[in-house]
Amino acid sequence: MGKSDRANIIGCDIKVGDDCISIEDGTKNVDIKEVSLGPRHGISIDRLGKFQNEEPVEGTKVSNCTITNTSN
Repeated sequence: MGKSDRANIIGCDIKVGDDCISIEDGTKNVDIKEVSLGPRHGISIDRLGKFQNEEPVEGTKVSNCTITNTSN
């Protein structure tokens, strides 16, 4: 997700072969809770610092999640 505000990801299973959740610049106030993630990459804050005019990621909260067989 990119340039999102007040997104909620709650009570789900995300099983993919790449980023389960990818947060990009300009994203604010994301609540991730009671989520099962894996394999490969769990939660990624993607590419920050790679481009000059990126907006910050702010207010991301992760709680009560299960992250398995991941590398980040």
